[in-house]
Amino acid sequence: MRRGRTCSTCSSTVSIAGGHAVITSARHIVLAWQLRIDWSFDPDFVTEVEVTFAEEGPNVTVVTLEHRDLDKYGVGADTLREGIDSPEGWGAIMANFAAEAAKP
Repeated sequence: MRRGRTCSTCSSTVSIAGGHAVITSARHIVLAWQLRIDWSFDPDFVTEVEVTFAEEGPNVTVVTLEHRDLDKYGVGADTLREGIDSPEGWGAIMANFAAEAAKP
């Protein structure tokens, strides 16, 4: 397994360190997500993002993403949950990945 860091690009110019890979395999990734509610990196704060890939047939893969331990955000957990469930949240990121994967 290789360990690396995750990085988000905001405003098309700012990169934010976000955590690192904990588990990687062909069908399974777990990331240590180390961003606080204000998007600041904190090496002592960890939630998990798990992504799994399940083959459903020829050229069809179901991708499931779960962001766990949101209760660690305390009083900000509900606000964060609304953000990641919004049209600009994890669903938008997954849609971008799907669009890239669909390209010839």
